[in-house]
Amino acid sequence: MPTKRHSTKSTSTKPALSLRHRRRWHEGAGLSQRELARRVGLMPRQLYRLERRTDLPEALRQVLLVALALGSTVEDLVSAETLAALRAEVSRRSPGTSQP
Repeated sequence: MPTKRHSTKSTSTKPALSLRHRRRWHEGAGLSQRELARRVGLMPRQLYRLERRTDLPEALRQVLLVALALGSTVEDLVSAETLAALRAEVSRRSPGTSQP
């Protein structure tokens, strides 16, 4: 029997992600929204929209549900190789790191 998909749309006006809080923390360390966007490969406008979303992207919602069901973290669900590749990608975009 197919499972029913639940909508990720929210009637809340609060952001679904806590990126705004994280951004303020990074700005305190001298990391602007523009620099954060550059480091993750987004345009600043894309990061702005992501910060203000009131729903979760469906793929992220599904991964979070799996992690919660397993009593795990999302990071625990991702292979070590994938995490290493993502960390390297951010590092390549960060000032003061050498480009390969």
